[in-house]
Amino acid sequence: RDTRTGSLYGWDPFRWWIARIDPVAGTVEAEAPIPRQAAAADTLGEVGRVLAAWIAPPAAAKVWLQPGLALSPDGTRLYAIAMGGTRIEEAGGSVGIIVLDARTLELLDRWSGPEDLVSIAVSPDGRWVYTSTLAARDAVVSATVVVLDAATGQPRLVVRPETLDRPILFPGPDGP
Repeated sequence: RDTRTGSLYGWDPFRWWIARIDPVAGTVEAEAPIPRQAAAADTLGEVGRVLAAWIAPPAAAKVWLQPGLALSPDGTRLYAIAMGGTRIEEAGGSVGIIVLDARTLELLDRWSGPEDLVSIAVSPDGRWVYTSTLAARDAVVSATVVVLDAATGQPRLVVRPETLDRPILFPGPDGP
């Protein structure tokens, strides 16, 4: 929810479809499908994402997102977790983060990885995008927090607590 304008945003992570809703009028202000083609290659960023994927390997079928969409503090950008497949039965895990213009709902960027995203948030100053992952490898479940540069999507910090075996969920702007 955009606390400045009162608009709500709806994101379908499978169909890659976004809507901005006016809850007072009960109308959809804007809606758009998001194209699935990849953004331009970012070699240095890709190296960081490969490292993050190695630390937090992908799982085959995880679709629990809480929250799956985050709005920048200035209300200009939306960061959305995108899922593989076009419906929940064929999800296959997350495939990256979609960056959208909050006013026009146009695609600004697409960041690949980290894999198996379950939660996303933006820092209060808008400089960082926090993501959390949950992965299972050899019957061992592990959670990871990856901090991304909000301007470029490049990983800046990867934190993997040794004993954490449940997802790390970020609260929404109005709290948990």
